[in-house]
Amino acid sequence: ANSGVGGASGVLVFSSGSACGGNSGALLIGSGAATGGRGGLVSITAGSGTSGAGGSVFVAGGASTTTTGGSVTLEPGTSSTGTDGSLYIMNPSTSTAVITVSATAFQVDTTTMTVSTTSSITIDATTTLTITGTSGVTFSSSYVYGFESSSGTVSSSAVSFTAMSGTITGDSGSLLAAGSTQAFTFTNARITASSLLFVHTKQSCTNGYVVVVGAVPAAGSATITVYNTGAACTDAYTLSFIVINP
Repeated sequence: ANSGVGGASGVLVFSSGSACGGNSGALLIGSGAATGGRGGLVSITAGSGTSGAGGSVFVAGGASTTTTGGSVTLEPGTSSTGTDGSLYIMNPSTSTAVITVSATAFQVDTTTMTVSTTSSITIDATTTLTITGTSGVTFSSSYVYGFESSSGTVSSSAVSFTAMSGTITGDSGSLLAAGSTQAFTFTNARITASSLLFVHTKQSCTNGYVVVVGAVPAAGSATITVYNTGAACTDAYTLSFIVINP
């Protein structure tokens, strides 16, 4: 109810009854379906304040002492002939959507957004995760790790495995002689013709001094060439690599 000349307005309470030995009653609020027009609007708003804070809207699921607590579900309407509805979180100053959730997208439209947690954040995509920034993407001097990595050993002038980084061990059955060159094919699905492939010597062979003199990428593979500037090798060398795809 409205207040008089001064004071607070009245309170309205809508509630189903409590239950002692079963489920309590449900409370349903909705508008009716329409056959020749649009469905009716259901609006829930809190009052504004001129000397204090505006009213808040609080939606909470029920607590449980024996099993799972109640959930809160917000579900836009579907359309059999048009576009399904979306969920919007609005900017109170501009009345424009800051967050839009649809059947195909989660979109944030704001100048700056910060997502933080006291522990960790996991973002997972079943196919491709794309991060873009018009002026660039920064890691803010953070430690970056967890790159895809694997390893393999050259045999009969070839080695094959798929990874963005890793190690390659030379063929122990074909050791490098002094002043000799050796080339092998590295088959790796991560490599494309435009890849930036960085390969260097992780561990040279005993007695020799092995350097990488060539790493030429192609579609799905690369030709890597090494040269021994020292004495004849008595064991195999080890290379390390990383693939960067522009």
